[in-house]
Order: sequence, then structure tokens, then C-alpha cells
Amino acid sequence: MHQNGDINVRSRQWYFPAPDQLAEDTVENKTLTDNYHTVAIITNNWQWGIGMGMLQRMYEANFAMVIFCGHYPKQGKDAEKKEYPEGMAGGDLTYPNLKRPINYIDLSNEEVRWGYLMYYCLAKVEEMKIQNVKGYVMFSDDAIFNFWNPLNLDIMQGTKRAPGWGPWWPNKQFGWDAMNRTIQLFDGKYKDDLEVQHFVEELKREIGRVPRIDIITKKEVTDPWAYLMVGDGWVIGDWMYVPTANISFVGMFAQLAHEGEFFHELFASKMMHILPSEGSNDSDPTRILFLWGSERPGWANNFTASLHGMHPIKLTEFQKTGIY
Repeated sequence: MHQNGDINVRSRQWYFPAPDQLAEDTVENKTLTDNYHTVAIITNNWQWGIGMGMLQRMYEANFAMVIFCGHYPKQGKDAEKKEYPEGMAGGDLTYPNLKRPINYIDLSNEEVRWGYLMYYCLAKVEEMKIQNVKGYVMFSDDAIFNFWNPLNLDIMQGTKRAPGWGPWWPNKQFGWDAMNRTIQLFDGKYKDDLEVQHFVEELKREIGRVPRIDIITKKEVTDPWAYLMVGDGWVIGDWMYVPTANISFVGMFAQLAHEGEFFHELFASKMMHILPSEGSNDSDPTRILFLWGSERPGWANNFTASLHGMHPIKLTEFQKTGIY
């Protein structure tokens, strides 16, 4: 009898709460209620193939809105009558059906550019002028976001800030040359554009807000355009948060940097250096855990609920059975 009682006690620990208790607990949890006023943007570097229905169910009920952004398969005139978009290999057989309607921003392959310019989604979302939200969290489809962990939603949030130039600043097409092309847009193509020039003045103010140091020369950089050309590290851009107060600024920079073909991780780095922000480093255990090489297949061994997230966990991993 005593043994059975122990079993019953242990089993009750696994009961889901009653709906009214769950609702009460949610209302009392500031992190969860803040999420209800936050937009989640889920991106994909390549044409969507699987898992959109699962991602909907993971996040849709926990945010003000979920927006998918990337390259969507071609749609025919009867697309709304079908469970899956055309080109999705006959359907998402392993995952739940895609629920319609969906919020989607369709980018061309050229606009996505293998994911190199994925921040362009922020420019497109800014154009939507969504009202009454705290901010926008953007993450890739293979990043798991543990949204129940508290975040300061008043400033920009990001992931690991790697020091030095990294592999992308010296890149001819997407590094310094791309930043230079972006700067030339300010004084050239858009010199008479009032919206762009308002952004330029705001950019100068933000850069001048605190002393800016060249990481190589260790000298202070006072010229704003010279500071933009400083290779001040890089940020893994698969998860970031932008507060509503900064979305117009970030959206305009994203629009211009996209035209200049500035690389995604350098864009994230510049935004986090220019704006008030919080980000992690290798010693911070509370942010996004990035898996490299042989670590990736064993992601389940590294996952903990206290992390803000983990990347990458490929959706195909969930198709494997009996290994977790």
C-alpha cells in the first residue's frame, strides 16, 4: 500500500495543470505575458520544405503573431484548398499539417542569398507597421527558442559576440566592400530621400552616444562613417530581438545594408554595437548554445530548459525515432 502510494505521488507530478490553473499561472508570469505582446519571425535560408506546421504549434500560441519569412514554394490558384504548398515533396508526412491562414513574407532566392542577407526580414516586417507590440524576436527555423526564460525586452538582444575580424569582414563581396557600398548610398543614391537622411542623422547620434574604439588600433574613432568601417567582431545572427523603439532604425539599416549586400552576422554585430544591447560570449551559459561539427547529432545531450535556445537543431532530426 505504501509503495502504491509513492507511485501515485510520483505520477501526479506529471499531470498537466487544469486549464483554469494554467491560465492563472500564465497571467502571473511576466515573461509569458510579455511574449503575448511580442512578434516572432521565423526565417529559413532555403526554400521551405518541412516542419512549418510543427513550428506553428511550437510558437503560435505563445506570441502576438508568428511570421514566417523566406523563400516559399510556388503557389497555384487553388493553394488554399491544399494542405501543403506545391513543391513540398508531396507533403509534410512526419509533421503536423500546416495551418492556414499563415503570416508569410516571401523573399526571392536573390533577396535571401543563401541566408547571407536574412536580416532583410526585419526591413519587411517594419514596413507592416504592426501596432501595440513590445518588439520582434527573429530566429532561424533550426534554432530552438526557449521563450519561457526572462529577457530584457527594452533593449536589443543577441547571441555570441565573437572578437576580432572573423571570417566575413575581409570578404570582398559581403564584408568591408559591402559596408562601403552601404555608406555610399547615404550620400549618393539616397542623398535627397528625407526618410533615409532622417535615419542618417539618427545613426550619427547613436554612434556618438558612447566612445567608439577601433579594436585593432585601440584608438577612439570619432567619424561615424569611419566607425562603420571598423571590423568590430561578428555576431551569430540566428537569434536576435529588436524592441519596438528601435525597429524603424534597424529596419532602415537592414534595407540599406541589404542593398549594399552586407553580411548577416556583420549586420547583427553593427546593430548590437551601435544600439544599447545585451549579448553573450563563450562563457555565458544562459544564452543560445551553438553546436559545431560532431556535437550537432547529439543535441539532445546538451539541451537544457534554462538556455534561451540552441542552434542548430535540424527539423530532420525529429524524424529519427528511438534515439532520444
